[in-house]
Amino acid sequence: MSMTRPKDLPNAVVTEKDTTNVRRLRRWAPKARTGCLTCKIRRIKCDEIKPSCKKCTSTGRKCDGYEDCAVDTQPIGSIRSSTSVAKKTTRSRALVPAAAPIYSVSWLPFYGGELQKRNFDFFQSVTSSALSSFYGSEFWASETLQVAHQYPALFHAITAFGSIHHGYLSDTTPLDVPRTGKNDHIEFGLQEFNKAIKSMSALISQKELSAQDQQAILTTCILFTGLSSLQGRQSQAFMHVKNGLRMIHHWRLNSRLISSKEKNAVDMLLLTFIQLDTQIRPYLAGQESFLQWIDEVIVSPSSRRRIFRTVFEAYFDLEIFLNELFRLDFNAYSFDQLYIEIDLLNKQADIWDRQFGQLLSTITPNISDMDALVAIRLRREYARAILSSLVVNGKDNVHDEMLPTYQVIVNLAQKILQKDSRASLSGVPNNRKLEHPIFVLGSTVVEPLFLAATRCREPILRRQALQLLRQCPRREGICEGMMAVRIVQEVIEVEEEGCLRSVDWRRRHSASPTTASPYRSTSPCRQFLPSRGCPDSLTQNNFRGTTELPDGFMNHINGPISPNIEEMKTIRSKIPTEKSQCSEKGKWVCEQHRVVDTQFLLLTERQLKIVIWTKEDRESNRMGREMVLTWW
Repeated sequence: MSMTRPKDLPNAVVTEKDTTNVRRLRRWAPKARTGCLTCKIRRIKCDEIKPSCKKCTSTGRKCDGYEDCAVDTQPIGSIRSSTSVAKKTTRSRALVPAAAPIYSVSWLPFYGGELQKRNFDFFQSVTSSALSSFYGSEFWASETLQVAHQYPALFHAITAFGSIHHGYLSDTTPLDVPRTGKNDHIEFGLQEFNKAIKSMSALISQKELSAQDQQAILTTCILFTGLSSLQGRQSQAFMHVKNGLRMIHHWRLNSRLISSKEKNAVDMLLLTFIQLDTQIRPYLAGQESFLQWIDEVIVSPSSRRRIFRTVFEAYFDLEIFLNELFRLDFNAYSFDQLYIEIDLLNKQADIWDRQFGQLLSTITPNISDMDALVAIRLRREYARAILSSLVVNGKDNVHDEMLPTYQVIVNLAQKILQKDSRASLSGVPNNRKLEHPIFVLGSTVVEPLFLAATRCREPILRRQALQLLRQCPRREGICEGMMAVRIVQEVIEVEEEGCLRSVDWRRRHSASPTTASPYRSTSPCRQFLPSRGCPDSLTQNNFRGTTELPDGFMNHINGPISPNIEEMKTIRSKIPTEKSQCSEKGKWVCEQHRVVDTQFLLLTERQLKIVIWTKEDRESNRMGREMVLTWW
């Protein structure tokens, strides 16, 4: 049965006989044009209280203020003829924060009711910014919402995501206690999730799919991944990513010619799947048969750009390179072939550095680009650290020589976290914003900080990285920052409590609580960023960062890592009380007692087993230390 909206009915005279079957039409009245921008977007009547209306503040929304409507009182002719008035209008509106574009939601009643509208609005106002990160705001905040009215699967996925994201942000469960997943937001989100899956199945079963159909399906697939990750159901998230990768290859989305109209959407979809694939790669070791992952490259290295025209192109290319690093399989190559592969990756990194330097010399970055440049530099240093550690002989001491790189990683990560507007916490009470985790889709700081905290053995710097992970809890895609904190704590305890060299170093350096790291007094960004074509302002000011230590920070080096470490559910073997002899190599922690291997195994939908081995464990054929963690 088809439904017709009242505004689509032809003009007709309604007689007394059929008035009972005709929907009553609202009396026409002129629209008020003096309300705030937020109420205009929501299509509700504004109470016009200044500076912020109560319709916004009472519901936890940000009131975007009022347009200067003085010119509206002038006759139309005078506005057209007066250049000065037009300039004044443009100038005054430029001071108003730009609201994210929203499209007519008159079709929403055909899919649902008030709850759908409310969660659709939450997705538009809060969730879209968490998905877009530094790029993609137009895709998530406008293009996706515009297309959603044509695809029930996408619409229900949006409302489900908005509801579950709202529940995630408003959950009061402590971070060291797994969530039960029972609240009104979750229940409604799961109802919408099931509707989305049903509609998705119907869409995929069609004989022919247009380019827009394919993009809508992949967008819905990404939302399914985020929905699963927000609930801590990582095995489901893996499944949705795998399905998306299969469709990308089946439709040849990564290799076919793309029209200019499609380009923005396709680039955002490919970038998102590349990052998700990179995040999942560490889980594949030992679980290939279980996960049955797609090994085919998402974007061929031969298609990578050799000239960057925009900052986004450089960012996209860097993520392709990072994905190549994580795809390198040591077991698939002989000794000589592996050296050749690593040498090729080093050359590709040099090419990227040159092209990026040339781009910076030819553009004047805007404000949004400046934020993206800091994130790009962090990702580049992360790639540098991984690439430098790809040593064939398996020695871990190379990380000691990479201390300046790890210092840059910590500084840049701190800069990003400090600049975080906390927009993703709009649904969280003000008294809980600082300790509540946020969710973002793109990879940014969790992976680099985890690497710095586990592979850098300089006690102060690794604790700075741990402190940033703990103070700013985040979930980036499937990367769980709170779980990373637990793993880092365990690695530090295993290495430092089992090594006499580390115990002696901490004993000698813990006398003064104000002892500072000798590496924080300089600006490592000044020394290690590529100088070719890099403006002084970019190098000296925008990438500069220092990680200040709180008073008494050194006291923690000699004490326990965390008071909550005993609450962690573990089945690991006890660290021997009698410490074995240290090897000669290795600074801060000797080579023999370093954690050199880590394995991640999915146990249940929400549980992960982590197994870590020191070099001594491997040489003695000992079982690794195990710990079982539950996603928050």
